[in-house]
Amino acid sequence: MKICLIGLGKLGYPMSLFLSSAGFQINCYDKDKSIYKKITDSNYLKYEENLNDFNEYKNNLINFDRLDVALKDTSICFITVPTPSKLDGSFSLDNINMVLDNIGHFLLKKKISNPYIINICSTVSPGSCDNQITPYLEKKYNLKEGIDFVIVYNPYFVALGSVVKTLLNPDFVLIGCKNRDSLKNLLNIYNAIYSQDVKIKLLSLKEAEIVKIFINTFLTLKISYSNYMQLISLSDKELSLDKILDCIGEDKRIGKSFLQPGLPYGGPCLPRDNEAAINFANKIEVDSSLNRSSILINKIYFSYLFSQIDYLIKNNINKISFLGFGYRSNTDCIEDSISIALIDYCLENNLEVSVYDFYINLDYKKIKKYSSLENFVNDSNLIFIPYKDKKFNQLLNFQKNNFVILDFFNQFNNNNNNICITNDLRKIDLTFLKKTAESDSKILKFSK
Repeated sequence: MKICLIGLGKLGYPMSLFLSSAGFQINCYDKDKSIYKKITDSNYLKYEENLNDFNEYKNNLINFDRLDVALKDTSICFITVPTPSKLDGSFSLDNINMVLDNIGHFLLKKKISNPYIINICSTVSPGSCDNQITPYLEKKYNLKEGIDFVIVYNPYFVALGSVVKTLLNPDFVLIGCKNRDSLKNLLNIYNAIYSQDVKIKLLSLKEAEIVKIFINTFLTLKISYSNYMQLISLSDKELSLDKILDCIGEDKRIGKSFLQPGLPYGGPCLPRDNEAAINFANKIEVDSSLNRSSILINKIYFSYLFSQIDYLIKNNINKISFLGFGYRSNTDCIEDSISIALIDYCLENNLEVSVYDFYINLDYKKIKKYSSLENFVNDSNLIFIPYKDKKFNQLLNFQKNNFVILDFFNQFNNNNNNICITNDLRKIDLTFLKKTAESDSKILKFSK
């Protein structure tokens, strides 16, 4: 069986290798032809976990310059093109419609014995498949769903940096469709890849569209709840957030996943899916207070983070360092990055900002960028940690006296008395951070 995969982005390319691992030939297409060279040079998504384990299957991938040629001799296509958010929070279908135009022409030229499976993996708003995508092909190309083509909604629940890891071990596979009898080819693909232990959930198209978005919004609720508890624990130095959340998570009705110290949610999925859920609720006249509460807690938490910077300014501290631009490890994505938001706030308030990043080479505004972690640490007295990453443990190996790590994830186990790790700058003496030659030799006084 030949599969056409359209869109070789941060999800599409890992998925192409993942599908090819079962022995399928993958006809790949992306309108951005520069991606093909990046793939050939092995520089594309080089920090994506486990991606290199699939390099042996690259020979099963064939890249095409034209989509109509890529579709030839295939019985199914996987669509992983971007669906940007619109101003109202819903998702744009412009890129999907461009793909559908090619598929429409392809189906008109070549009559096939079985309906062609159009498998949409991109995130779409609830109701899109039934109310927009199917009518688009039927009305514009005089094709019939169930006879000429079948629309399937098959989104993946992945996070950038660990896409392959999640594809290999999914909690379940979500498939939305109208007619289950037409899914034989798609189910054969998954049966060839997964063991019988992996659950396949078959829902209607709209049910699957809702599940995709509202799983992510539930995650924002758990993150927001954790952050709410963090704000509560900051009010009393005798409270341990780790112990509180660990104990709450012991309740099996709640669970520990995503219930941990951290920062506001960000990245390319959670914020926009939350907005899409609000848009959908408003359309069906259901109050969206639950989703809006996550956004409110996020804003409150950002206000707290900004207050930390304000505290630096109040104490005449004019320098801060960030260990990363991105929103999480193993990716170069900076979309809705907490670091970027804080860096912008620092620059607006005339603070000197420096950055070292393990994954991103970015020239950003008026910041000092380091190519060496050692030089970065030597020149930094206050380092902000934007996400969890085992690489950050290297900070504890430097023989540098008296510097502060601002860590909201409680990820360090530190026995070095010369390093202060805190989630609240107001709890420590910042005198030594002041930019004077004399202060560089002062000893940090830890608050009791």
